[in-house]
Amino acid sequence: MERQESDNGMSRREFLRRAGVLAGAVALAGCAAPTPEVIEKEVVVEKIVKETVEVEKQVVVEKEVEKVVTAVPRVLAPATLNVWINWSERGLDAIQQISAGFIARHPGMQVEILPSMGGTEGVTKLLASLAAGNPPDLYTGHANDGGMFTSRGAILSQEPYLATSRVKKEDFFEAQLNRYTHEGELYGIPSIEGAAGQALLWNKGMFEEVGLDPEVGPSTLEETREWSDMLEILDSAGNVVRLGLHPRDSRGWSPLDWWFDREWYDPETQKLNITSPNMIYGVDWIVDFYRHVGPEKMVAFRQEYGRSMRANSGFPRKAQAMIVGGYYLCDQLHTLDLDIELGLGWMPTMDGKKVTTMRGWFWLMPVGCPHPDQSWQYIEDFTTVESAFILKSVAGYWPSYKPFLDLADWSESPGMQWMIDSPYQADEIYMAPPLPVSTDEVEDRMDSGMERMMFEGVSAEEMLTEVEAEVQKLIDQAIAALG
Repeated sequence: MERQESDNGMSRREFLRRAGVLAGAVALAGCAAPTPEVIEKEVVVEKIVKETVEVEKQVVVEKEVEKVVTAVPRVLAPATLNVWINWSERGLDAIQQISAGFIARHPGMQVEILPSMGGTEGVTKLLASLAAGNPPDLYTGHANDGGMFTSRGAILSQEPYLATSRVKKEDFFEAQLNRYTHEGELYGIPSIEGAAGQALLWNKGMFEEVGLDPEVGPSTLEETREWSDMLEILDSAGNVVRLGLHPRDSRGWSPLDWWFDREWYDPETQKLNITSPNMIYGVDWIVDFYRHVGPEKMVAFRQEYGRSMRANSGFPRKAQAMIVGGYYLCDQLHTLDLDIELGLGWMPTMDGKKVTTMRGWFWLMPVGCPHPDQSWQYIEDFTTVESAFILKSVAGYWPSYKPFLDLADWSESPGMQWMIDSPYQADEIYMAPPLPVSTDEVEDRMDSGMERMMFEGVSAEEMLTEVEAEVQKLIDQAIAALG
């Protein structure tokens, strides 16, 4: 799902710098993760004892007897968990329901939830709490922030708990877990929400209308652009009546990394490479959609129609023929109950590979959280098929938790089974590299840079060179601060 951004007018990039993300978090890096509380049990030793039995005729025989004792675990100490989550409304409702079940199963436990802690506001509030020494027990961290949090030692490794837990790494996709894996240890569990796949979706009726095969999507980037132009309708004044494809709708800058160049950052050398020929091509490819109809006309279209698959956005209102997005688009379209026959397939990439990506949100335990053992119990209780079904039915999103994916019935939402199957069928599951700074540092600059290309005539190479220099400086500073 998409990030919730702050409405306070300050960019996330500026907020991170002013919050002292380096100095505050580095001080925490030396704090070791606490050892999980040992839960005392009646020790069960299953053994064979020999019992001498005297029977008739004074014949002595030996009979084997198994001794069985039932273990009774000690309940963790009562506590009130302070939980910060990204969502409000339906997402909050779902997590409150799951929390109620946790409380019912663990007498003495309480959960206080602070909603809408995503984007700038949430990250900054978390960093401030870490610096002040009063962090929450649990925080929902976005996949893109994994490298930033783990490299600074701001969150606890969950390996000590996983060693004896029923929660298993193999129940998730390795590529997704890599977002919060640092030096071989896992720091987050993505059992809240995480896209099960990405696709190009289209309106089959519109394809038929212009003579395209409704069952087959474009196979190349060039073909994608050609088909978009075929599907486009402009009025006599050049205003957009129907758009073929809006490549940034619900995607931000992110198409650039997995459509065009997935090697834009080298974790070994810690160097950016966003001035590559593929990235230059990609920026020009996206911006040319705006140039084609005119930037002002595209802005007007975006002002009239919302993003993604909301009721007032272009695709549901049949003002847009194609859209790129994650699994949740299928369910949202089904919920809107519109007479749109949906087609979907792989989004063309520069190298022709079938590529999908997973983002999503992870349960994190900040360094210094007051109740780490109870917090892990909450994560463990949350990571169940039952919880995933609550998320699906109440919030309309769910995690890529394999036991749940295998059990859920996807027939109600057209296209959903394709989404669920796509990670297994992809040539590559792409995940953004572990930057030591937030990927928003790149995204913010890319977004504003493409706006400059549209309205000021800045070239792709010039814009990307500026972005690379600015972000590389931040990366170098972060590395230096970490020693």
